[in-house]
Amino acid sequence: MNLNQEKWLSSINNSENSLIIDVRTQDEFNDGHIENSLNFNIYDAVKFIEEISKLDKQASVHVYCKSGVRSLQACEIIKGMGFSKVFNLIGGITEWKNKIV
Repeated sequence: MNLNQEKWLSSINNSENSLIIDVRTQDEFNDGHIENSLNFNIYDAVKFIEEISKLDKQASVHVYCKSGVRSLQACEIIKGMGFSKVFNLIGGITEWKNKIV
């Protein structure tokens, strides 16, 4: 499900078991990321699948990238792996108005 920043952040704050996943490259992640996010590079497909498969399928998974394109693709993959609560950040970190670490 695609969510704007306000609804995406609200979903994170209102979920007991919430994960934030940045699907950009390690270099992009190192340049700045949303606090408490995990970095699983979608371009490294094998490792991406391995890391996602270790996660709790009951978790609320919040995904972002630079602009929202890679994260949308990642959401489809994650949903296909049996996760039901998967949320894409519309506009990605480029349009993020909150804290970046």
